[in-house]
Amino acid sequence: MSAAHAAHIAAIGAAFADPKTEQLLVEPVTEINNRMVASSLDVAAFWQRYLREVMIDTEQSVACAEALLTAGCSELQLEQISRAVRGRLVDARSLFLKKFPKLVDQLQLRSRPIRDQWDTFGTGLLREVGRQIWGEQPPKRWSPTRIDALVVQPIRGGDGGYDTERKRIWVEAMLTDADPRIPEIIRVAWLITRLTIDAYIRDEADGALAGSWSLVSLPLVLEAGRELEILREPELPICQAANLWRFCDESTARTLQQWWQQYRDDSMPLPAALKILQANT
Repeated sequence: MSAAHAAHIAAIGAAFADPKTEQLLVEPVTEINNRMVASSLDVAAFWQRYLREVMIDTEQSVACAEALLTAGCSELQLEQISRAVRGRLVDARSLFLKKFPKLVDQLQLRSRPIRDQWDTFGTGLLREVGRQIWGEQPPKRWSPTRIDALVVQPIRGGDGGYDTERKRIWVEAMLTDADPRIPEIIRVAWLITRLTIDAYIRDEADGALAGSWSLVSLPLVLEAGRELEILREPELPICQAANLWRFCDESTARTLQQWWQQYRDDSMPLPAALKILQANT
């Protein structure tokens, strides 16, 4: 998945932590984008779907075809365009793996620190998030029985994502924290919390407050980190985490920080507080 992640970041023009890796991928990725623009396809939708398909282990030719269909490709054009795009995806992957020939071994070593931290704090973080929402009696179907985690080569200096349907998260295997105030283990807990909330809303709850539930995942996880003394800041770094994790814009983050402080001060039931948050964002 590391190669697909790197190609996606190059395709959307986001900053690379290593410009040399970016330069490797510019040519094949630009050709893919140009081909899709010429065919009036949605470039962003293609890359988002392609990355998701790779994350759930879809075979590359099928992943490419599914992504093209999502981007708006017609069945009549699919075979021709897929052949061209798939060839450049293969080229991009080959270039990436040539730069990182021992990628699997490197990722095992790079991921060890965060795995060790998760073994120590992970269960406690998730339990504390659940306690903040539900008290001591969360619903039986609140937490998935299993969530798989994938690690990828760091491309952006810290990044991650999740797939609700397949119950998987992915995270860049950072050797050190991108921001010492917000350890990477908190990002992992946040991704799992977002997945858990999304799955619960989809299966069990009213989706009217889905946007607010997604926003509140951030202060819930940060508060859990403070309860376990992983975070030691006197004030929750909500705005800093929102920026670090590329979660929401600055204005929304400030609104979220103000809402959280009011919620904590008033001891308001979370469902009622979420309605206030939704009205203000």
